Amino acid sequence: MKTPYKILLEIAALAVFSSAAHAATLIYGFDDATAYGKTVLVMGDIAATNISSTNKTFDTSIYTTGTASLKLTGTAGSNFGYFSTPIKIGLVSTGGSVQDLNSTSTNISFQYRIANSPEFTHDLYGSGDPNIRIRLYASSDGSGNHVADYYTTANAGNTGGSFLTLSTALLATPSTLASGWSFGSGYGVSDLASIGSMRIILGYSYSTTINSTAIEYHLDDLQVSGNNVTIPESSASTLILLGGLFLLGCRRIDRRRALCS
Repeated sequence: MKTPYKILLEIAALAVFSSAAHAATLIYGFDDATAYGKTVLVMGDIAATNISSTNKTFDTSIYTTGTASLKLTGTAGSNFGYFSTPIKIGLVSTGGSVQDLNSTSTNISFQYRIANSPEFTHDLYGSGDPNIRIRLYASSDGSGNHVADYYTTANAGNTGGSFLTLSTALLATPSTLASGWSFGSGYGVSDLASIGSMRIILGYSYSTTINSTAIEYHLDDLQVSGNNVTIPESSASTLILLGGLFLLGCRRIDRRRALCS
């Protein structure tokens, strides 16, 4: 028969295993600034170039699979500009370790929606369709040079108010990036084992001036999956807490039995 102490050791072992890197999918719905009990979005202000009066909110009026989406708003300058959304969902653990995305099973996807004033909507169909980037960084705050960059203009035009899904694998083979990806200067596949943050970037470039045009951009349902994706360690902490409560209960039972004998 297992003693309470042996059971506690098994729980602790399970907790350690649950926090180790294994096949998993992180899902963040942009309903608030936390996921799995961890802060995932607060790395600083939204970065923007040639866009003034930027604002970040969790919008409950426009959403897809959750109860809210991340809403970025601003006023466009002329000819070009971008929003940069800093995210570190599960990529940096409480202990400071970084995520390992060095696997052909790693996939990043999210939903996005662009809703703008009529003149900007018109330009979305022209020569200046917006582009979308995903950039991965070794730093936990998105600073410094990016390790890898994904770029696409496919389906990046006006969405008519509906959400579109962008989904991309990171590696095509253990040594080859998937289509649309490129490494930053001086980086290679081995550096994907030390990713601390990512940025999702909506950019635009136009041949005509669109000064003072309102821009509204939504993100939702971010997912990072793969063999080396780690669920934030709240699940492990929960197991350890339950183990402690179990042991405390066993001690109380032992004391009662001793008093009655």
